[in-house]
Parts: sequence; C-alpha cells; structure tokens
Amino acid sequence: MKILWRLVALAVGVAMVVFALANSGPVSVSFAPLPIAVAMPVYLLVLIALALGVVAGGVGAWRGAGRARAISRERRRRVAALEGEVARLRAHRRPDPASDAAQPAIATRRRAG
Repeated sequence: MKILWRLVALAVGVAMVVFALANSGPVSVSFAPLPIAVAMPVYLLVLIALALGVVAGGVGAWRGAGRARAISRERRRRVAALEGEVARLRAHRRPDPASDAAQPAIATRRRAG
C-alpha cells in the first residue's frame, strides 16, 4: 500500500511540474470592485485555487463532524464516571465467601487508552 501511495504521489508531482512548465505565461487577476490587479503565472493561480479549495473543504468537514465529536466527548465523560462508580462500589463491597462461591466470577475487560 505504501508503494502505491508513493507511486500516486510521484505521478501527481510529475503532472504538476509538467503543468507548471507548460503554463508559465503570466495572467492578470483583478478583483472587480477594487483597483487591484495582480500578474502571476497560470500554474500559480491554479495552485492557489486548489489550496483554497482544500482549506474550504477541510473547514467544512471539520464543522460537519462537530456533532460527532461532541457525542464522543460526552460518552468518554460518561464512561469515566461509570468506571469511577464501579471502582467505588468495588472498594465498598463487603467480601462474603458464601456468595462468592455461589456465583461465577465475572471477567472484566479493560480498554487500553
């Protein structure tokens, strides 16, 4: 999988270099209501547009996942509270040999983390 990822990255890099070499001519970019005009190569304009798109997509994805992050945070708090309650109840439990022999032992699983 690592090799495939590297091959794709190499192909994208080569395509970007070829695109930059083929489109190095200047283009004038102006912002309509403002008296600002900037001359830059076409490839730079495309790369800036791609970068802005990636940032906008990342912000949108981050905002969209906000509810899932809030639910996860609440569940982590609830698990911590319940684990504390279990520990407290185990500490205050009176050992009764007769009841321990009558009931099978319950295996507990601990999560790493």
